[in-house]
Amino acid sequence: MTTAGLAVESGDALQSARFQRYVGDFQREVSAHGTLPIVQQFNGQVREAMERPDDEE
Repeated sequence: MTTAGLAVESGDALQSARFQRYVGDFQREVSAHGTLPIVQQFNGQVREAMERPDDEE
């Protein structure tokens, strides 16, 4: 989970459709554990990163 979070936080790859697909796939894999705080934190990081304007990286 930490590695995925770091990848999302870097922000650079979020413009890549492939990277977005990987993140989406990972989120689906961990969705069975969606009540765990670490999964909720990761999903929050993804939401925030996707809402960031491109020039804030």
